[in-house]
Amino acid sequence: MMRTPGFTLVELIVVMAVMGLIATVSVVALGSLRQPTEPPWQLDLENARRVALRDGVAVSATSAARLQPPILFLPDGRALGVGVDPWTGKIVYLPNAH
Repeated sequence: MMRTPGFTLVELIVVMAVMGLIATVSVVALGSLRQPTEPPWQLDLENARRVALRDGVAVSATSAARLQPPILFLPDGRALGVGVDPWTGKIVYLPNAH
């Protein structure tokens, strides 16, 4: 008896069920992803940089209590201060964090 090449209906149903299960798990996993929240002082720094760029004046970010000395954002978007990336204004490290 010669067997013709191809798939049986049972094999096809099993493969489709496995693919459906993988797709369902992937959609649930991707749906539960959330962007990590930033601390409030980081949002204050971003806002100070935005204001400096918009208004064309230097802005000091002093509202963040953990940042001493305060960070100065220049009108071209650069940041001056301890523990801050000068190009993005993101905190690299907190010098007085315990």
